Amino acid sequence: MGTPALLTITDEYGEQVFYRRHYDGYPSHVMPNLAPVLERVRAVGSNDSYGLRISDVAALVAWVGVEEERAYAKDRVDIGLPNFGKMSTWLQIDEEFAHRGYFSHYYVLDLETLSLYEFMNA
Repeated sequence: MGTPALLTITDEYGEQVFYRRHYDGYPSHVMPNLAPVLERVRAVGSNDSYGLRISDVAALVAWVGVEEERAYAKDRVDIGLPNFGKMSTWLQIDEEFAHRGYFSHYYVLDLETLSLYEFMNA
């Protein structure tokens, strides 16, 4: 059984993009995984007079997921195991699925405050 997580990226205009993670959604894995995204968001957000575009941040989250999946596949091949994929990458989903799906953990990347928040499902 996986540990599903939902990541919502939101901006100052109320626009939202949703990502689902099927496995490895617990904070000890997700927070370091999203650290490069948050670091980049803070660097650009504090120096860019035009502000951050949510589509650019969404693309960065997808890239982090691809890089993680690539590292996982290499580790499996290096020890002689087949690579079946892990599905721990961030997959973009629509708002309806985001609101009706069950997730163990919820994360919000707020582009207005340049912060990443974590909430656990009770």
